[in-house]
Amino acid sequence: MSKKKMSFVLALTGSLLFAASSAYAFGDFGTDVNTACAPAQPYTGSCALCHTGGYSAPTPAKTAYLNGGTALTDYFCPSGPTCTDSDNDTFALEGGACGPVDCNDANAAVNPSAAENCTDGIDNNCNGLIDAQDPAAVGCPPVCTDADGDSYSVEGGACGAVDCDDSNAAVNPGAAEVCGDGIDNTCDGVVDEGCPTTPVCTDNDGDTFAVEGGECGAVDCDDTDAAVHPSAVEDCTDGIDNNCNGLVDALDPAAANCPAVCTDADGDGYKVEGGECGPVDCNDADATVNPGSAEICDDGVDNDCDAQVDEGCDPACPDADGDSFLDAACGGNDCNDLDAAINPGASEVCGNGVDENCNGTSDDTRTTCPEGGVLSITGALYKERKLVVTGRSHIRTRISIVDADTGQVLAENIRVKGGKWKVEIEKLARGYVPESIKAINTDGCETEKDVTVKGRQQREDDDERDDD
Repeated sequence: MSKKKMSFVLALTGSLLFAASSAYAFGDFGTDVNTACAPAQPYTGSCALCHTGGYSAPTPAKTAYLNGGTALTDYFCPSGPTCTDSDNDTFALEGGACGPVDCNDANAAVNPSAAENCTDGIDNNCNGLIDAQDPAAVGCPPVCTDADGDSYSVEGGACGAVDCDDSNAAVNPGAAEVCGDGIDNTCDGVVDEGCPTTPVCTDNDGDTFAVEGGECGAVDCDDTDAAVHPSAVEDCTDGIDNNCNGLVDALDPAAANCPAVCTDADGDGYKVEGGECGPVDCNDADATVNPGSAEICDDGVDNDCDAQVDEGCDPACPDADGDSFLDAACGGNDCNDLDAAINPGASEVCGNGVDENCNGTSDDTRTTCPEGGVLSITGALYKERKLVVTGRSHIRTRISIVDADTGQVLAENIRVKGGKWKVEIEKLARGYVPESIKAINTDGCETEKDVTVKGRQQREDDDERDDD
């Protein structure tokens, strides 16, 4: 190569190197990169991106730095959404990762968190609904409907008094009542108030209650029966709404003569309800536990339903006769521990001079029926000089049958078993037919029942023939 050509090449190479060295002057590179992002933050990437090949070797990082502007920030700043919030209300135009869309970024009072104002014609909360279209809007005037133009609306409330007929301008809360037209002109819920009237009151059965009701008083629900009217007592046995309250028999809590509801799940003759049903059965799932049972020692059960367990029991005291009552000689209450028929739970037998119930008195009787005592005659049938009587009673008592008309004792000392008793009285005197009998127990309870006589009509016919 000639000296002249060599000089040209060296000059050209030197120019290129000088140009490269001038283009890649990075004296403030680190400072500029650290402050390029907003907000400013130290660059944490690889420094090798900028310090590779010396000043003269171009790299993407050096090129981005030299180009400056968005090229610099896009390369060196963390990526993320662009969020425009010109009105500084914390909501951006872009939405998405920037949050709910600000539909007006020039007005800080308009954004998704604003309250919809019903009076300004603007979608304040950016939900697409303006003023009254938005159910959540505030400051909306009430909607008042006045179809008949009488200045009263059907809505009431903020619209004023309620117009009860918005199709008739003569009917509203400010109108005067027109007598005799059968219309509530004043919308007060009353027709023809203050008008002199003579109501038509129909009372066919003469019980002082009419079928019309209203000014005629309480409605008579059956004007053909003087015993049925609003002041009558509901009778639980006739299947009629006696007092016209819409409730028949036991459905009416005020009904009279309703039979007691008595529950006896275990069939021991004792009910859980008490009261009219008799002594309370404290365990209706066990027929051996009831007020008529004897207390059994050491079983941990209140056998006789007196709220005490194993009362009167003494482990050191014997029960020689096995009647569940311990010998009184060692602290028990059985006055004769050799006779199972004598104990505090036994019934007193009248006339034998024996103290069966260990109360210290022989032949004692009650004069009144004890609280919770039960005695009833369930059947009394006479046929061919034989009287059969059945009934129920609380136990530990004896029953006597007496002619209710003459007082003649027909049977006595009838035992009660499981709450029931029965007696058959045979060979009654010829011609003697009891009309009504009375049952009396040794606890002072008594009850009466008419006797059903089989063959009565035949005997009466025979007697008539004999008289002829």
